Amino acid sequence: MGRILNSLIGKANTLDEPDFKPFDHTNSALKSDTVLELKISEVTNKSEMLKVEQAIRSGDIIILKIGKLTGGLTEEELLTYLHDAVKETDGDIVQKEINEYIITPSSIRINRSKL
Repeated sequence: MGRILNSLIGKANTLDEPDFKPFDHTNSALKSDTVLELKISEVTNKSEMLKVEQAIRSGDIIILKIGKLTGGLTEEELLTYLHDAVKETDGDIVQKEINEYIITPSSIRINRSKL
C-alpha cells in the first residue's frame, strides 16, 4: 500500500517507494508512425464541404459545425454527401448537438452510450 493509505490506517511504511509512479511515455506499445489529426471545421458552402470530405478520406477526426448554407447547398444534400463519404471509408459519424457532428476514421468508433 502507498504511504498515504498506510499513514491513514496507522501502518509504518516498510518499502521506500513513491506513492505515484511517473508515466513512461517512451513505452513502445504507445508509439505509432501514424499521426491522427483533429480538425475543427464549419461548412457553409460546397467548397468547404469538399475540404471536409478530403479530411474524411485522409483519416482525420473532424468536429464539424454546419453554418448558414449558401450557394444552393442544402443541409440534406450536405449530410447525404458526408454520410456517403464516411460510409465509403468505413468511418463513423454522430450528431453532437444541433448542426454539430463528430466524424472519425475507420480505426475509431464512437460509443453512443453515456458514461
